[in-house]
Amino acid sequence: MQSFSSTCASELALCRVPDRILNSGSNSYLGTMSIRTALLCCCLFVCCVPVCKAEEFKVSSGALERTLKARLFNTPDQRYYLRGDAHSACYVYAEDPHLFFSGDRILVRVHTGGKYGKQIAGRCIGFPVSVNTVISLAPIAEGETIGVTDARLDRVSDSAELNFILSPFLSHKLPANIQINAATMLREILTKSTETSGYPLTLERLDIRQVHVTDKFLVVAYDSDMRID
Repeated sequence: MQSFSSTCASELALCRVPDRILNSGSNSYLGTMSIRTALLCCCLFVCCVPVCKAEEFKVSSGALERTLKARLFNTPDQRYYLRGDAHSACYVYAEDPHLFFSGDRILVRVHTGGKYGKQIAGRCIGFPVSVNTVISLAPIAEGETIGVTDARLDRVSDSAELNFILSPFLSHKLPANIQINAATMLREILTKSTETSGYPLTLERLDIRQVHVTDKFLVVAYDSDMRID
């Protein structure tokens, strides 16, 4: 594949006026010279105009964490119950999610607690649960949506029965609730544009091109069409 500079050089070579024409002094070549001069200008324009860079915005780990808490951990005690509820003798819950970035991935640490076993005569016959688990996720973008994929989970606990409950939650349920529709988020922000600028600004199209993780942010590169009324 030709480089950008070599392509430009080739185009300019095609547009160059031969020396015999420039030195001839004949008016018969003036029309040809004008056409070739115009082509030369077009070639220079094509070669020199920079490629447009996509716009970007950044999402903090705190914003993603608040989204996760609002969707999953929204009970009065801010827990997600995998088994039973706050009034059950036997129950298993996840709580206190903490989302952070490491390398090129999103990490979520969750504490799991409760009493796992069988309820007999109003009591839970089993064992107490207290496990801290970290799940690793890769950011992904599709259309207007930011999400995660490629869930990586180390050994959850020493109990096969408990792992049977926790693994689907940590690998599927939790990642599904980190998803954000960026277009909806931006449109909500733009509803205040009339108050701040005096002009209503409307987002007509948003296409996310790429997402990647830095130390502090999830960086989202996107193309968009906006309208000012």
